[in-house]
Amino acid sequence: DLAALRREIAELVHGKRKSFGAGALLKKFCNFVSRRVFGKLLKLYRSEAEANRKAELRTLEWTKPGVVWAMDPCEVRLGPDDVKVHIQDVQDLASGYKFPPLAGLDHFNGETIAGHLTSIFNEFGAPLFLKRDNGGNLNCEAVDEVLEEYMVIPINSPVRTPSYNGAVERAQGEIKRLADQIVEREGLSAPEALALLPEIVVNKLNHKTRRKLDNKNSCRTFFGARKIKFDKRARREVLESVKSFVEDVCLHLRDGVDSMAAWRAAAQQWLVQNKFLIIKQNKTKNVNPNEEVSPLFPELFPHN
Repeated sequence: DLAALRREIAELVHGKRKSFGAGALLKKFCNFVSRRVFGKLLKLYRSEAEANRKAELRTLEWTKPGVVWAMDPCEVRLGPDDVKVHIQDVQDLASGYKFPPLAGLDHFNGETIAGHLTSIFNEFGAPLFLKRDNGGNLNCEAVDEVLEEYMVIPINSPVRTPSYNGAVERAQGEIKRLADQIVEREGLSAPEALALLPEIVVNKLNHKTRRKLDNKNSCRTFFGARKIKFDKRARREVLESVKSFVEDVCLHLRDGVDSMAAWRAAAQQWLVQNKFLIIKQNKTKNVNPNEEVSPLFPELFPHN
C-alpha cells in the first residue's frame, strides 16, 4: 500500500541528507516494498522538505487577481464562554481579497463546502487554480466534482507544511485577531458574533490598505484589475500542459514518485513561465546567492 507508506514517510522528520526514523519504517514495510523504491521515496520527500525550508526564504508575488485562489479552515474562540466557531476562508492570492466565508459551530462537511464554492464561483467567477490542504472535507468527491465542473485545477499542500499555503494562513491570523477585538469591544454573545462577525471582519480586512498592494486595499485591487478570463478551451489546454509535465516527471523518476509533489511542481512551472507568479529571493546572510530557487526536481528544470 504505497499510499499508507507515503503518509508515514511524510510524517518523518526530514533533514537535508537524512530522514529520522526511516530505518524503523523500512522494517515495518520491508515485506511490501523494496529498499530501492523506499530510498527513492525518502529522497523525494527530503527534496520537497528542503524546498519548503528554502521557500521560507523567498517571497511569492502573484501578479494577476483571479488566477489563483486558496482555501483553508480556521477556528475562532468567541464570547465570554469561549465558544469555538469554525470559519472556512477562501481568498484570492494576488489581491488578498477574502470572499464571504462560511461560519458555524460545527465542522463543515464536504457537501457544504462544495455548495459554498459553487456559490462563490457563480458570483465572482472561478479561478484557474485553487490551493487547498489535505483535509478530508476539502478532498472529497463533492468538492472534486465542483472543481471539475468549473475546470478549476486543485493544488494540494504538502503534508504538515502550513507555510506552503502561507498567505491564507496569515489571513486567518488577521481574522482571529480582529474577531477578538470586535467581540470584546461590542460585548457580543456567541450567537450574535456567529451571525455577524465573519462578514464584518472580512469586510474590514478587504478594505484595509496594504503596502504590498501599493497602499490600495484588497477590494479595489480585486475588482479594479482587468481579469484574465479562461474559457473552457484555455482551461483544458492548461490542464493538459500540467498533466504532460507530471507524466514526464513520473516517467523520469519511475517507481515511488509522489504524484502530488510532481503536480505542485508542474503548476508552479506553468505559473512562473506565464508570469502569473514571480519568485523573489529574500535578502539574508545565510542564503547562497546561487540558490535563488530550489525546485523539487532540479535535474528536470533548473532555475537561474
